[in-house]
Amino acid sequence: MEFRHPAEETALRFLEARGHSLLAHNFHTGFAEIDLITRDELGVLHFVEVRAWQTDSLKHPLESLDARKRERMRRAAGVFLSSRNAKEGSDSVSFDLVLVTRGAVEVHAGVF
Repeated sequence: MEFRHPAEETALRFLEARGHSLLAHNFHTGFAEIDLITRDELGVLHFVEVRAWQTDSLKHPLESLDARKRERMRRAAGVFLSSRNAKEGSDSVSFDLVLVTRGAVEVHAGVF
């Protein structure tokens, strides 16, 4: 598997070490991309946005998940679920942000 950014690989390895299994990487639709889609040990699907964060940035990455980005991720998650013949309500889902800063990983689960 080839990663476009090292932060995505770091985030995936971190999540895998905590029991997640990868379902999709860089899942594309016509209107959005989801960096990682994983399933945890409890069966929860995680739609993950990965950000490489520079701590000297004036804006925290959580601020970048504006209403437009959240809606596009929700729609892309729906496409993913439909493509797997799953109903959106049949699995628990979480929209997460994973920040990678100089090798450190910070997970914000259920950010919206």
